[in-house]
Amino acid sequence: MPSALYSKFQEHSASFPTPDPEAPVKMPQDYLATLRAFLLQILTLSKDHETLKEELKLYISKGYWKGFQLAEGLIALAQELLSVDEEALSCHHYVTGATLIESGNHWRDAQIPSPTNQAELGLLWMLLGVLKNDDTLAQKGLDTASWYLNFFDRAGNPFVGLFTREKEFDLFTLYSLNYLIFMTAFRLTSRAEMRTLAEKQLEGMRTFEEKVPPYYLILSRFIEEKLNQQKFQGEVDDFFSNLEDAYAGLFVDRKEDREFAITFAGANTGLGCLHFKSVHILAFGPHFSPYFTTEGFGIFRPCHTHLEGFKDINVTQEPFGIQGWTKLISSDEKASHHYENQKEGREWLFLDLQNKQLKIHFKDLQQEIGFSFYLKAEKVCVGAQEFFPSTLDQYHGIPKPIKIFRMQDMVEFTPIEGCEMQIIPLAGEKVFWGSDFLITFSILPKNPDFQINFC
Repeated sequence: MPSALYSKFQEHSASFPTPDPEAPVKMPQDYLATLRAFLLQILTLSKDHETLKEELKLYISKGYWKGFQLAEGLIALAQELLSVDEEALSCHHYVTGATLIESGNHWRDAQIPSPTNQAELGLLWMLLGVLKNDDTLAQKGLDTASWYLNFFDRAGNPFVGLFTREKEFDLFTLYSLNYLIFMTAFRLTSRAEMRTLAEKQLEGMRTFEEKVPPYYLILSRFIEEKLNQQKFQGEVDDFFSNLEDAYAGLFVDRKEDREFAITFAGANTGLGCLHFKSVHILAFGPHFSPYFTTEGFGIFRPCHTHLEGFKDINVTQEPFGIQGWTKLISSDEKASHHYENQKEGREWLFLDLQNKQLKIHFKDLQQEIGFSFYLKAEKVCVGAQEFFPSTLDQYHGIPKPIKIFRMQDMVEFTPIEGCEMQIIPLAGEKVFWGSDFLITFSILPKNPDFQINFC
């Protein structure tokens, strides 16, 4: 991070968290937050090493299952910094480079490659590889960073809704981790494209006024110091190419006028992101009412931790087409584990996307359901009616052609008849993935099909 910008962020950084090694930890997310706060104590030398070593033993004793890869990576970094003997770090990622934060079958919600976890785990593996002089480990981190390029369009904008639950969405954290993983990858490869992408994330960070978590500031400075004289030179794949990943259930197609990231894996997450130049569909998918919350939004189909679990998806090229199925989240039942968010529902969804025509068929649908699109746009028009973000004007009626504008670009949605359409302006900030509009189509069990054309 440039020194001037580091100083600016440091002035506005949040206060240092103080973890309590004696406090009980109930949820995996809490355990990860505690480990990050403990790493911060090590990096800032806030206590003597012997005290920190004793506290590390307590944190390890609170650990979850073996194969909780993100927790193991944070602990391994703490052990390395404190010169504590450690077990060999077991790193599992698919042959494509996709990574899950836990490699067992304990936490089904975590068996999707969420972007922040992907970035942090790849970052930890690269950093540990350099500190341990372990080229194999560093390359695994680079493989993760290379696969993570599929979460961005060619302009460097992240597909922000991809594999991301709305209530866990934090754009500043996403930009911060993106900057760290790609700047670290640049230092290990000298690939200018990695640096360009890192700087694009830094531009995103500059737009925020909120306080910066000190973990990212201190870690950034530490990485710069440790990787300044590194000798390892790793390899990365081609930048911004198309992708067919049957392990993670992610399929990316890039054309001059649009870029699509489609997934059949998820847990209270959508079917992907559709970028039409500057007009972005940040998330889209099935949506149980009420529509003012995302508790009932999305699909539920975890990745298989060691299997190519999406071989059933059919993909064609020129023109691009994709067909596949997935299950919806449950509309009325919560997961049995207290640390999971959702469980799979009874209903199925079949997606058929051919170039710019999207067809959806629901199976075993027992109640009305919405199909929602969360948009990043400046204006939406239905005939002569105009709708703007952060306003109270809404549309509720029969489906009509919709024109969506942002910057110099325009996309037209043409839905079929047979359903109801709602257009709801949003605030475009920290909720709903930063969307400016929600467009929802209501579908009934007696007519479980939906179709929309993009042009």
